[in-house]
Amino acid sequence: MKKIIIVLLIIIVGFLAYDFYKDWRRLHPDNANYEASEKIDITYHDDSVLFSYYEAIEDLNSYVQYEWSVNDVDVINPSDDDIETQRAIKKYASKRALVKYLENKLENSAHLKSEGWTNDQIQQKELGITQQPQPSKVLPLYKDMLVAFPKNELKTGSRGVLVYEIQKLLNKALKDSIAVDGVYSTITTQAVSKFESAHSLFPDGQLDALTLEKLVEVTTTSVN
Repeated sequence: MKKIIIVLLIIIVGFLAYDFYKDWRRLHPDNANYEASEKIDITYHDDSVLFSYYEAIEDLNSYVQYEWSVNDVDVINPSDDDIETQRAIKKYASKRALVKYLENKLENSAHLKSEGWTNDQIQQKELGITQQPQPSKVLPLYKDMLVAFPKNELKTGSRGVLVYEIQKLLNKALKDSIAVDGVYSTITTQAVSKFESAHSLFPDGQLDALTLEKLVEVTTTSVN
């Protein structure tokens, strides 16, 4: 009889422990605490936005803990649908929305910087300020350099500093990664042809004055 009682007690304790563990896991899953994104721009032009982002995350996580410990409400994986739970879930959603809003702003800034944008340009974009395209200072120089090549154009086999600069501009305009080595190879020819096709120019893959001007124009104004 004692053995039966002991077994029953063990089973009851086991059920209680399991039930306690389930409750504990509800508040301590992998997503219980919201973690700051690793993709945000930590050099964002407005420090207060970064501060607000981290503050919003702390407020969100504190709210989750508070509702669980004080009101016994799990806002992440709710098991009830009463008025108090609905109220808590709605407030949690509002706090989380603020976090996501700030996070998206900071992640977008980081993405733009990976494409060559500066803090000033990002700020102007957010304010809806569109800069007027300015005449490129390098275009006259590039045109002077182009004159040194036969027929005033670059084509397969051409080499030199100008080819090197053109390859960098092509990578920026096409968001590509062709070799920047100063050699007008077949790959460079194909990239030029692709650029010409995209801008209604004759796609012969040879860089003449018209293609050069359009390439400089596009890469100069592409971040505005």
